[in-house]
Amino acid sequence: MEKPDIPFSFSVWDQIRVVHDHGVAHRDVRAENILVKKDGKITIIDFGHSVVNPTKPIIYIDRNDLILTFAAYGGPSDRDFMHALRHRAKKS
Repeated sequence: MEKPDIPFSFSVWDQIRVVHDHGVAHRDVRAENILVKKDGKITIIDFGHSVVNPTKPIIYIDRNDLILTFAAYGGPSDRDFMHALRHRAKKS
């Protein structure tokens, strides 16, 4: 996975939020489970560890895993990006 830019990062975040909105926690959010199609669309795969109707702490694990994935791959780490990401997290 190359260094993600901010629109890519938000697109992945939005996909995880859709999963959460449908009452599912992925529980294995990492680079290997994020596919980018040729047209730039994001696909989240491998729901083998997912939980239906998760508690809030389990949803927070998905969020933390996503932030750690971007940090591990040299994603945007400036304060503005992290502030925007936290703001998106609070909306979901």
